[in-house]
Amino acid sequence: MDIVPKDIDFRFVKILDIGYITVIYFIIAMFVSRLFEIIFAQYDKYINKSEHYIFIIIEIIIMMWLVGVSTYIVRNLVELIPSPFDGVSGLVHKKVKELGGAGVYTFVIMSFTSCIKDRVTELDNKLRLLF
Repeated sequence: MDIVPKDIDFRFVKILDIGYITVIYFIIAMFVSRLFEIIFAQYDKYINKSEHYIFIIIEIIIMMWLVGVSTYIVRNLVELIPSPFDGVSGLVHKKVKELGGAGVYTFVIMSFTSCIKDRVTELDNKLRLLF
């Protein structure tokens, strides 16, 4: 007689796998965030702080483009990383939906990359003066 139904075992292993995926995205995002900080810090030395808001919008668009491209690359990279939970209780790691979603990655990038936050805040302040 089975005390714990097989479905509960599967769901528990799936939850562990989702946590594993989340941690991988978090670690990679921290490194990429730091890389963005280094790249944009070099750029910030040369910009004029009194720029017109149109130029700030263009910079933010470029930054978001880089975030989007890096998200695509990281999502494809994370899918290649094997899971220690693959095959446990019938789990197929490649079929876990969270493997293809990079919400944690994007959240960490947006939260920890201060140069992006600073430019968005600067744009907001300039737009508040206009409207």
